[in-house]
Amino acid sequence: MTGEGKRALWKHMTTRMERAQFPRDPALRAVLSNWARAFLANETSVNRVVERTINVACDDPEILNGTNMDDALFALLHRHALEEIHLTVALASGTEMSIVAQPDDIRNQPFC
Repeated sequence: MTGEGKRALWKHMTTRMERAQFPRDPALRAVLSNWARAFLANETSVNRVVERTINVACDDPEILNGTNMDDALFALLHRHALEEIHLTVALASGTEMSIVAQPDDIRNQPFC
């Protein structure tokens, strides 16, 4: 993300603007979309993850107070991408699934 995009994002988040007023920063959305495409093939899912990432960052700008805003944004987007993948798999299988293996599943796996 460019320095200008970071400054624009930080300015908007520190003023705590409402989501409806949050400008559609094309540079920020392009970066987040490219990151999301690394995890998701469906463009609808990519857009949903990008929107969730921006909304959460706007609602709680303190999560970006660390030393590297790119890392914080990526971690947030990654979490939302994993949730999207989990939801997609659960809907496709028709059952509730967990990303984390259950202890019984681990014990019954062959040891390589």
